[in-house]
Amino acid sequence: MGDNVGDVAGMGADLYESYAGSILATAALGVAAVITKYGTDSIAKQINYLAMPMVLAAAGVVLSILGVYMVRTKEGAGMQDLMRSL
Repeated sequence: MGDNVGDVAGMGADLYESYAGSILATAALGVAAVITKYGTDSIAKQINYLAMPMVLAAAGVVLSILGVYMVRTKEGAGMQDLMRSL
């Protein structure tokens, strides 16, 4: 039992690490693209391109939470009720 709990926690940590890594990699690519196109003078553009992946990820989290609360059915609902709520 304890081994399964550790495995599930490890998979969750791996998923979070992949998600965070993809956001940071996208931010780094955005900053590199701005530096290549405009040079190092455009700090404001670099900050915009750095923040955009994080803003999109935050919007995704908020909308996911909102989606969880929008799909509700009554207690003891059958499969048909669940399918209709989607």
